[in-house]
Amino acid sequence: MEEESRPARRKAPRYRRVAAWALAFCLGWTLYLTGLFWVDVYALRKGSFSIKRLSADRKKELQIPVGPKTKNWVPLSKVSRYAKEAVLAAEDDAFYEHSGFHWTALRKALWENIKRGKVIRGGSTITQQLSKNLFFSLERSYARKGSEAYLALWLELVFTKDELFELYLNAVEFGPDLYGIGPAAKYYFGRKASALSIEQSAFLATLLPAPKRYHRFAVQGLDKGARRRYQRVLEGMRQRKAISWDEYGRAIDAPVGFRPGIGKK
Repeated sequence: MEEESRPARRKAPRYRRVAAWALAFCLGWTLYLTGLFWVDVYALRKGSFSIKRLSADRKKELQIPVGPKTKNWVPLSKVSRYAKEAVLAAEDDAFYEHSGFHWTALRKALWENIKRGKVIRGGSTITQQLSKNLFFSLERSYARKGSEAYLALWLELVFTKDELFELYLNAVEFGPDLYGIGPAAKYYFGRKASALSIEQSAFLATLLPAPKRYHRFAVQGLDKGARRRYQRVLEGMRQRKAISWDEYGRAIDAPVGFRPGIGKK
C-alpha cells in the first residue's frame, strides 16, 4: 500500500523570516551590551574605570582613568555652580527633567541628518554623551547611536542624576588629551574647578562640541562663531537664572581670565 503523501510544508512568508532574524540579532546584541555594561558599572562603582582614546597625534592609545578613586576626580559638590550651569545650558538644558532622551532634539537632529545625507548632528543628551564617552569610540554611525541609546537607559536606571552629571564632568574632553573638569580648570586658568568664574565656565562649555579644534581659542581669542556660541551659553545661564542680567551684561565683554603663558611649551 502506497504511503499517503504528506502535505508540503509551507514556508513562512519572507517578511516573517526577516523579522525573526532581526529579533534574534537584537536580543543577542542586547544581551551582549547588558553583560558588557554590568562589568563596567561594577568597575565604576568600585572606584576606577579606564576610557580608551587615541592621543591627539593619533599615534598611541591612551587609558584615561575615571572614577571617584582617581587622582583628578572632582566631586560634583566641588565644581563651581557656574560651571555646572554653563554645561547644562550648552549641552542639555533639560537634563534633570528627562529620562535619558530629549525627543524634540532627537527629531531635529534626525531631520537635519536626513537632509544632509549623513550623520552630522547627534541631538544627544548628557546621558547619551556619557554612554558614548565611557563605552564607545567617537565614530558617528546609526549602529553606534543605537547601542549608545540602549546603554543610556541603563545608566539612568543605575545612577542618580547627580552621579551621572558628576561622571560626565569628569570624563568629558576639554582639549587634546585633556579629560575632566579638574584638569581643564588647572590647564586653562590655573585654578580649581570650584573657583571657576562665570566667564571661565562659559568658555569651558563653549569647547564641548569640538574641544580638539576649539581649544586654540584660549591662545588666539574667540573667533566670530565661537563668540556667538559663548554668548549663547551665557544667555542660557541667564535663562536658567544661574546669573542675573547685570552679571550677564558684564560677562559678555569681560576677559575670560586665562592663566599666564597658556599655549607656551
